[in-house]
Amino acid sequence: MVEHTPGPWFVGNAPSHADKVYARRPGDNVRQVAHCEQHGWMEKSADENRANARLIAAAPELLAVAVEWLAIWNSPRNVDRVVATCEILARTEAAIAKAIAEE
Repeated sequence: MVEHTPGPWFVGNAPSHADKVYARRPGDNVRQVAHCEQHGWMEKSADENRANARLIAAAPELLAVAVEWLAIWNSPRNVDRVVATCEILARTEAAIAKAIAEE
């Protein structure tokens, strides 16, 4: 299985790049991961393109916390669940906020 580009990912800062998602790898240049633009019959507004870019940029963090939640859920020890839940909850909230953040 091919692995995805490691996160974190981020949306471009300039208005002309607000619909593009980038990643920076250690010791590497910034690379484009995705470009949310209009195509033919799928007419989308610029706001929808930017919202899609934010959601895509949050994908690595959303995947990471989903994996952590599953590990807690499957943990045989209830003590582990309680301690880890508090820590992962904060990361979950941050990933969701990144995905739905208003400009």
